[in-house]
Amino acid sequence: MERFNEHIGAVNSCHNDARIQFESFQDQRHSVSNVLRSCGREIDIAYRTRLTAALDVTRFLLKQGLAFHGNDESTSSSNRDLAHACASEITSVIINDIGDNYFSLIVDESRDSSVKEQMGVVLRYVNKEGRVIERFLAIVRVSDTTSLCLKDAIDSLFAQHGLSLSKLRGQGYDGASNMRVNSLSMSL
Repeated sequence: MERFNEHIGAVNSCHNDARIQFESFQDQRHSVSNVLRSCGREIDIAYRTRLTAALDVTRFLLKQGLAFHGNDESTSSSNRDLAHACASEITSVIINDIGDNYFSLIVDESRDSSVKEQMGVVLRYVNKEGRVIERFLAIVRVSDTTSLCLKDAIDSLFAQHGLSLSKLRGQGYDGASNMRVNSLSMSL
């Protein structure tokens, strides 16, 4: 019996490890496929939890009109993909909300931190409930802020989103001094 106990060894001996693994092999609850299946469920639950949290945060930021902030906005970053997908979805909702109604255009030009010219475009319209709504539509990079360049950018933006110039009923060019001077002579 002494030699047998020596063969078995302590609790963490090779013999005891082999015995535990053999018993697990015989127990179908611990089979490889069952373990993989349960791990797959755990991974799926963890993924769904992270996705739901990300979507909840995204919805909150969008409803509050808050910016997405990140430290990686490179072309290969998935942050950009998420921001573009959200922007596309929001723009679609705005365009659908306007529908075939009249709207006005508010443009403000500025430079970004890299001193590139850009213009912010806001649409003002009356929604289906009769409330006046202002929605930010886009920031558009422009080569300069001459009235012709801004007009071309607006024409392109309207074409991109299927907005009709015949439904445009007002224009405001806050901060774009050269647009204010030329807006009466400029026919969008």
